[in-house]
Amino acid sequence: MNEVLVSAQDVSRTYRVGGADVVALAAASCEITAQARIALVGPSGSGKSTLLQILGGIDVPSAGTVRWPALGGIATLRPKNVAFVFQNQSLLAPLSVIENVELPLLLQGEPQDDARAAAAQVLELLDLAELAEKLPEELSGGQAQRVAFARALAAHPPLILADEPTGQLDQLTADRLFDAVLPALAGFKTALLIATHDPHVAARMAQQWKIEHGVLAVQP
Repeated sequence: MNEVLVSAQDVSRTYRVGGADVVALAAASCEITAQARIALVGPSGSGKSTLLQILGGIDVPSAGTVRWPALGGIATLRPKNVAFVFQNQSLLAPLSVIENVELPLLLQGEPQDDARAAAAQVLELLDLAELAEKLPEELSGGQAQRVAFARALAAHPPLILADEPTGQLDQLTADRLFDAVLPALAGFKTALLIATHDPHVAARMAQQWKIEHGVLAVQP
């Protein structure tokens, strides 16, 4: 039986907007197990980002409980155990590609030489070695997202949460991104939960969860 990385039970998130309560997530229950491949599918504003942020410990639920049985408590999640990839450009502009990728390792206290070697290894794995000294502004959108995944993978996290990482990419570029990323994830034994409204991207995952108006439907 696979290890349970994250378990959410009856999780809700309500925001106060203009004097009224807005329910972004309503009593959602789900589990992410080791090496899972899950697409969280729903339109914009459906609650996808809210759920990812709660599962990754960035936000806290208004009600319900979240546990990380195989990862420890919330204080241990980042950057070692849970990594995020976002839709928008998230690379640090003053840093080169390899400096961006090694950053999570340095934040964990890894020696500079070890962090640089690990970053170089994951860049090679994602066919990005020739871009190591480039700045983010010199990259295409697809290249930048591959680098973002490389940075997420550098620390060998058990779980990556990706929020619309192909939202600004065309279909061919999105396909090439996952052609590179999915084999790399398998080698690192990393689980992936990707929020998307693109059915083509969702079809590449083993499971699909659907969310609409904050209501989550988990399918096996």
